Amino acid sequence: MRVYEHSSLCIDFIKEHDYFLVKRIVTNITKENEYKEAINNWRIACEKYKPTKHLVDYSEYSFSITPEFQQYLDNHLMKPLYKAGLKKIAFLLSHDLFAQLSIEETMQKETGKMFEISYFDDFEEAKKWLLATSSNNLFTV
Repeated sequence: MRVYEHSSLCIDFIKEHDYFLVKRIVTNITKENEYKEAINNWRIACEKYKPTKHLVDYSEYSFSITPEFQQYLDNHLMKPLYKAGLKKIAFLLSHDLFAQLSIEETMQKETGKMFEISYFDDFEEAKKWLLATSSNNLFTV
């Protein structure tokens, strides 16, 4: 079920497996207010549906996340997602090296360590890992 759609972000709730499929589609610098609006709507959807897992597809994302936006994500998305019950995140990484590194750097922040996280370049492998029984290992690469 589609719960949010924007030109830079699409979120589907896969209820039978209790996860959000999040597709990030940013190929150029997004205006700050559009970026914040998309992040806010992502947070609102999580607070409403309370999925325990996310599969975040950054494969077409080619935008480096600035330190300011990393901090914004940490405070306005990651902390609220943790409070809403998110436990596990699989990332399908960007083909753009700088975007990939900025995504990983964002998740290295303190709140990113509250989740079980893994990174993939194959969608099916990411989904398989996400749906597998969680381990006690909170941070994996």
